[in-house]
Amino acid sequence: MRRLGVPTVYVSWMLAKLEGRTTCLSFDDFTSEAMPVLNGIDQGCPLSVIFYLIYNSPLVMVPKPKSNELCIAYIDDVTFITWGKTFEETHTALVDMMNRSGGALAWSQSHNSTFELDKTACIDFSLKKTLNRPALTIGSQLINPVPSHVLLGVALDQDLRWKTQCNNALSKGMEWSTQLSRLTKMSYGASSVIARRLYLSIAVPRFTYAIDVWYAPVTLSAQVGGKSSGSVGFAKRLSRIQSTAARAILGALRSTPIHALDAHASLLPMHLLLNEACQRAAVRLASAPEDHPLAKAVARVTSRGRKSHVTPIQKILCFTGCKPADFEKWTTVKRTRPLDPSPPPQSRSLSLLEARTNRSHIQIYADGSRSDQGVGAAAVLAINGVIVRKSGFHLGEPNSYSALDAEVVALVLATHMLSLIPDKGEATIFSDSRTAIQGVLGTDIGVTPWLLKTARRGMRKAKAALGDDQVLIRWCPGHSGIFGHDQADLEAKSAAKGKEYDLAWIPNILHTRPPLKNPITLKRSIKDENQKKAIQFWQTTPAGDKYHRRYALLSPSNFLEHTKKLPRSWGTLLFRLITGHVQLNQHLHRLQAVGSPDCAACPGIPETVAHFLLRCPCYSAERYIYLESADLEPLSLDYLFYASEATRPLFDYIRATGRFSDSLR
Repeated sequence: MRRLGVPTVYVSWMLAKLEGRTTCLSFDDFTSEAMPVLNGIDQGCPLSVIFYLIYNSPLVMVPKPKSNELCIAYIDDVTFITWGKTFEETHTALVDMMNRSGGALAWSQSHNSTFELDKTACIDFSLKKTLNRPALTIGSQLINPVPSHVLLGVALDQDLRWKTQCNNALSKGMEWSTQLSRLTKMSYGASSVIARRLYLSIAVPRFTYAIDVWYAPVTLSAQVGGKSSGSVGFAKRLSRIQSTAARAILGALRSTPIHALDAHASLLPMHLLLNEACQRAAVRLASAPEDHPLAKAVARVTSRGRKSHVTPIQKILCFTGCKPADFEKWTTVKRTRPLDPSPPPQSRSLSLLEARTNRSHIQIYADGSRSDQGVGAAAVLAINGVIVRKSGFHLGEPNSYSALDAEVVALVLATHMLSLIPDKGEATIFSDSRTAIQGVLGTDIGVTPWLLKTARRGMRKAKAALGDDQVLIRWCPGHSGIFGHDQADLEAKSAAKGKEYDLAWIPNILHTRPPLKNPITLKRSIKDENQKKAIQFWQTTPAGDKYHRRYALLSPSNFLEHTKKLPRSWGTLLFRLITGHVQLNQHLHRLQAVGSPDCAACPGIPETVAHFLLRCPCYSAERYIYLESADLEPLSLDYLFYASEATRPLFDYIRATGRFSDSLR
């Protein structure tokens, strides 16, 4: 610690904590004598990570980077890496790193930390499969190279193909998907909405761990039968995880096409799900602050990159189209002192009453807007209740800034107005965003940093000019009939479309600073774009084509919303009826479960879903009682499956027929 320049007070405190410790063994009625503890720290000590960094620091300095040597250390896992033309050359370098003066073995002796060489693994990386991989000898210990090894949860294989890691991810995903099926059955268990949430929040993070390292984003060919790029094989293998989970979520039969499962469960197809995980990682890396350990690597990749042996970072950054220069850098800063010690915004009714009865000499209404056309902010100035000035600003494209950013910019415009008007007196700024108000007054909640700093700076100047008690920010509920706020809303929408305003009423920092992307907003835009791609992909699949021929005006994305309040057995049976993969003779015959596809009461006519629900004469009485005599629109499958008023009559009819009685509750 002294060699690293750690202050003496911390070194002394650490010595006081770790020196002079003893322990003893106690079991039954026996207690041993006290034994000194020579090394180690308390179990679960929160300082263990810092202590390990300091403890291992001499070991990390053993390799010589100029000699093609490298060390990677994380807590108590240490990896030596070297590269060369032959494995004999690399093995010689590894042995030298272990045996040299001040090397790993010398560190082991000086730090009272013995290496267990029988647990040490060696792996030789090469794309050539025919190379001979000799054993590594360290002292008297012979270490045979292994075909794969797990480092920090990622399986590295000697061919650098990531197949072992894909197998591990598949195993983890199937384990969690199988656990999910224990919570959901055909007629009882967790609802589809809850099961889907469990899958996305628990199973998906497990099998997508470090996916930006071992998976290349997939780009499907635009031509039918064309060759797609990326880890297409991995995506196809991992789709087994999602098909298992989706069947548990929806209660589907095993014969149901996976594309129909994804569409009705509102899940992205596997290749888009994995692509989105890589895109989020790319945005996170590109927007990392300059002191981030990977910032230099990201900058180097985006500045020149490689044409061959492309790194995973370069792949995901190129696929996402991210560059560090495009992003606002989010750094951890010291929390500022709140600008306004007043209580948080009140309830809607009390805040609305305060806005209507406010008699401040100066009133400014601020509002922001975000739409497909852009992001805009506006402020409307009223003096003694009369609107005298309107100002607005177009921030940029919707994937650059969020609606919250627009609300903060509106407050920037409002404080700038206060600095320009000659009138002095009590001033109140009204905003319909409680989050923006809390952000400006001292709480950072997902706002682009430089916008928040600008708003706080403007607020301080206004308070300094008019007095702390003369400038207030209050919440005004939106669309509540307040004339000034309605005008600000109209101006914000116009600004979002690109309307230009007098530059004198816009702070210089807004129209001189180049637009930078908000990483949070970009992630949302990526998510929305992938949802659109999922719909387009669904329409090109055989299952999607069949669905749209049956239900031309319907979308499977509405299924979960339609069934979220229904009993699970109803939702499961409804999904099976919609897809046609249900226990009726036509489908059972396709599965070779029955000898004929015909209806038992109608020889020569296949027992389809439409025949069972709308035409079979065997159930004409039940159909008349529960469907035809009810106050319903003309019967059709589209109407019965997706109209909320037709759901109960439909299941009353099914229950009356006696079909599916073993699963319908």
